Amino acid sequence: MKKFENKNVILSGGNSGIGLETVKLFEKEGATIFVLDIADKASTELSALKNVHYLKCDISNSAEVKAAYEKAIATLG
Repeated sequence: MKKFENKNVILSGGNSGIGLETVKLFEKEGATIFVLDIADKASTELSALKNVHYLKCDISNSAEVKAAYEKAIATLG
């Protein structure tokens, strides 16, 4: 069994750099990841990962964070 199997992660800034590497580690360990990032769309490398959902979100905007959280919850059921 993988360490994060059947676990959900919400991660901000996961579209590139250290954040993307963190997403890869969570994905490798079986997590479903919701990536929040200010970029208009997910990077090609992020899009290639499975069990990853991309949500455009400016985390300095509380309304956007709330909407992203609600979308993640709705997606998971």
